[in-house]
Amino acid sequence: MKQVCFADRRAFWSTAVCASVMFCAGLVAQARAQAPAPAVRAAADTTTIDIHSTAAALAFDPDIISVKAGSIVRIRYHNESTFSHNMVMLRKEDDIDAIGAASFNAGETGFVPMEHKSKMIAYSPLAAPGKTVEFTFVAPPAGEYPYVCFVDGHFNMMIGKLRSR
Repeated sequence: MKQVCFADRRAFWSTAVCASVMFCAGLVAQARAQAPAPAVRAAADTTTIDIHSTAAALAFDPDIISVKAGSIVRIRYHNESTFSHNMVMLRKEDDIDAIGAASFNAGETGFVPMEHKSKMIAYSPLAAPGKTVEFTFVAPPAGEYPYVCFVDGHFNMMIGKLRSR
């Protein structure tokens, strides 16, 4: 016996398949709610920068990156470490401690405390060990801007610098 499954309005699915699709759709919706959307859509002239974390080290490699002010930047973050991490580009270094303290209560948003979104340039989704995540943003005006991991207190050690010129 087949039932209508509204997860795909063009087809009829068995009850078991429909339940699986609805369950998976719920997981995808939950993951999308936890993962922040990219700040801007990447274009053909986007500068792509690969950043890595490896082993058990709480560090970004490279820990200093340079971009042209106003350019579109795509960060491809490869988490090759044993811990989950994120990357948050901040407007000011002075905000690291306040945002870091708030990140302990931001597990539902990948440890990115949304009440401080105005202090951020951009941020990545949470990257599980062995995963790669991407996010895109417009490089800020000329200056130096910190990028930090706000997972489980990593912000005390896992810091890099974005130089916009």
